[in-house]
Amino acid sequence: MKQSSFWEVTLAYLTPNLSHLPAATRATLTADPSRTATPKLSYFAISISVFWLLTFHQGQQVWDAAILSVVVALLQALTVYMVLVARSSMILSVARATVLASALLVFQSIPLVPLESWAYLAQHLTFALVQPGGFGGSENIDYLGDLWTTVIDFEDRVAAATGGTTMFILSVALCTASLLLMVHSVDPGSDPGDVPLDVANLSWALLP
Repeated sequence: MKQSSFWEVTLAYLTPNLSHLPAATRATLTADPSRTATPKLSYFAISISVFWLLTFHQGQQVWDAAILSVVVALLQALTVYMVLVARSSMILSVARATVLASALLVFQSIPLVPLESWAYLAQHLTFALVQPGGFGGSENIDYLGDLWTTVIDFEDRVAAATGGTTMFILSVALCTASLLLMVHSVDPGSDPGDVPLDVANLSWALLP
């Protein structure tokens, strides 16, 4: 299989036009059939990152969280739909289900993690090019300390959005079990495309 060039990989991920999957991605899909019936998380990540970067400014607005929440809800619904449609013909491994659950929960937390602290740091360092010390003044120059403070603040926001390590692990386990139950709840001999998309089937996506 011909290795994809950097431009071909970039085109596959970023262009709005129809393009072929990179060679490495096609090889991975061939090795694991369940990946063909489940979302390609790299594309999901790019989609959410684009909207997340729109919040790179000071002071999170209501529309920032609203747009991100809509995007996350759509991706969650798409994941559930793909799993339900292919459940009678797909063997979903525990590992793949765990990866999907972890990614969905990480994506779900993004609307609750604003980038305003990083935006402030960027403005502070940019101003420091003109005025030594930036917003803090020349008598309080500590750029590494400013960076460390921003990192700590960001970690606290991530912890609050995910509920902490223990809660995140429990949520991943619960979502993983939900995905596996969806796959194994199909009736023998049923039509793979005949999947009822009712509220009960989709309600798991709203779990914290």
